[in-house]
Amino acid sequence: MERTWTKREAVVAFRNPNFNSDKATDVIVYLQGDTCVKCVPRDPTLTLSVGKSVGLRFRIDGPQVLLKKIRVKAADLGADEWTDLRLAMDQSFVPKNLYPPLNDDARELGFSVHNLCVVDAAQAGSPEGVVDAVALGPAGPGPSSSPEGPGPDGVPAREDHSLCRGPPGRLFTQSPPGASPPPTPAGSTLRLVCLALLALHLGLSPLLFSVSTHEAFEFPKLLLLIATCAIVGTLVLSRPTGALGTRSPAEGHRRGWRDPVVVGLAWLAVSGLVSTASSVSVWTSLAGEENSFAGLPTLLAYVVLFSSRAA
Repeated sequence: MERTWTKREAVVAFRNPNFNSDKATDVIVYLQGDTCVKCVPRDPTLTLSVGKSVGLRFRIDGPQVLLKKIRVKAADLGADEWTDLRLAMDQSFVPKNLYPPLNDDARELGFSVHNLCVVDAAQAGSPEGVVDAVALGPAGPGPSSSPEGPGPDGVPAREDHSLCRGPPGRLFTQSPPGASPPPTPAGSTLRLVCLALLALHLGLSPLLFSVSTHEAFEFPKLLLLIATCAIVGTLVLSRPTGALGTRSPAEGHRRGWRDPVVVGLAWLAVSGLVSTASSVSVWTSLAGEENSFAGLPTLLAYVVLFSSRAA
């Protein structure tokens, strides 16, 4: 499972290996992650429970990434096809509400899951550091409500997730505070395509010339620049929601307008459009003039070229 933040309480279901099976199979839960210890009043406590209220409760006393390996007996998994795995923090935080604010993230965050996997204990062999799940009693009192109860938003989100086979899932929220969310597979592919096109332009531009045009060097290079930027711009504008990252379009626009380079490029494009529309010779503004190809398409191509760094 890819890195993701939970709320104060999170539930994920995995397929029970003992369902419709005569063989009793134990499982090992691997949990790797961390949390922002400085964002809460005291060292937080995480409760990991599986099936019939067995699991492990431990205190997180530092920002280091922890790794827990917990063996759950077959009898504690129950007889149903799916078994619940619950992560419950005794404290959570909202980055935007901290003083001073950590960032503009308004989500409730609990624990940052780097990796979460459930495997057949027999297949796992004899890994080091495995502890047996124990019966969990109620958590101690504190200013936050018990991790066994529902979170501030009521019943926590839930998602089925099999024994680490099949496509990865998500737990409730996506990215750690202050960090950009990981790109989706579609976004990663689109980013690679755009970078490949820009690299191809960079490699071909010094070598390109043509004896079939009035100007043998600058005009062919300009056509290559405009064609490359037109393709890159079209790909970026037509990308599916979440491509090139998992931010929503609205959030991406808000972050973009805080970048002074993006603001400057936007004003440059607006200036070129206004100048062309109000020009005494619109054709000259569009196509340039003899021995000068600095028309509107060239200007917009440079805007796309420089702004593609933020895509």
